[in-house]
Amino acid sequence: MSETRYIPDNAIHPGETLREVLEEKGMSNKELALRTGKPEQTISKVVQGKSSITTSMAIAFEKVLELPVNFWMNLQRDYDETLARISYDERCKAAEDWARAFPYKEMVKWEWVPKTSKAAEKARHLFNFFKVSSEEAWKKGYVEGGLRAAYRLDLAHNTKKHAITAWLRKGEILAAEQSLPQYDEKKLKALLPLLKNIMARGGSNFFEELKGLCNDAGLCILLVPSLPGAPIHGSSRWLKDVPVIQLSVRYRKYDRFWFTLFHELAHILLHGSTYVSLELEKYNSYDEKKEIEANEWAAEWLLSDAEFEQLKTLNYKSPNTINSFAKKVNTHPSVIVGSLQREDLVGYDDWKLNSLLTKLHLES
Repeated sequence: MSETRYIPDNAIHPGETLREVLEEKGMSNKELALRTGKPEQTISKVVQGKSSITTSMAIAFEKVLELPVNFWMNLQRDYDETLARISYDERCKAAEDWARAFPYKEMVKWEWVPKTSKAAEKARHLFNFFKVSSEEAWKKGYVEGGLRAAYRLDLAHNTKKHAITAWLRKGEILAAEQSLPQYDEKKLKALLPLLKNIMARGGSNFFEELKGLCNDAGLCILLVPSLPGAPIHGSSRWLKDVPVIQLSVRYRKYDRFWFTLFHELAHILLHGSTYVSLELEKYNSYDEKKEIEANEWAAEWLLSDAEFEQLKTLNYKSPNTINSFAKKVNTHPSVIVGSLQREDLVGYDDWKLNSLLTKLHLES
């Protein structure tokens, strides 16, 4: 059975106890100063609550007042701790508006934070979730990119930064729980044709196979539920020398999932350990050149420009044609239909082609 520790809501300075002890013994501040060899002004400041009891003082008090060192040091420690906790409570209270900006209800649903209706308690739980002690620490670490997990990330002017940083933080927590071999770039590159085969094969039970292959190469793959206000399909970054790809399975689109995965693989393989990728509208650290390069690299693996041009010479509005062409170039019909729709060659309301679109049923 766990015990609940009592935490007082006011701090009692050890000087008050010292004053009471001196009164009981009929001893003045001056006499204590003379007996301990400490300046009278120092003793007076302790009694008035303006100065702390040091270890040296505690030893002297033990000899003169016959109360052990740990008695005095515990009083000082408890006072300092209570002051710190009161200060922390005040920071939680001051961060109520900040806490309200998070999609807290959904974070509770996914068991990321405890349930509460009180804004100050939400702030306290969010501080614990982010492992920070203040709103300012969250801002400097996760919004301005001061922490390793958010290195080079700048969301200062992004109105959705609360949900985005929560989603990223959950990935950081999950990544820390993984135990992977050292990252092997050659091994990851050798896996790319296998990953494409899994994509072309289709089905809904592929993620564990995909994750296992990537993990063997030292690449961490994570599924994290999307949050309202965090319109992210995926992200890639390096945490403690481990490349991490975080996916949200937003909209449950098969072609979107695989494009996002290969897009983030491109960042891992092409852009080094200092680049943080977010599949998000442009943010301050967004590198358009790198993003375009990752898009082109991903497209080349899923459905190359040459293959797409070849497709356009065929009756691409026919489901049979698309199925046959998908087998020919080793891709999935969903990828082809998605590409045709994005290029405005077919409508999003074409029910015949939409029947080829596969919905994901992955558990985040």
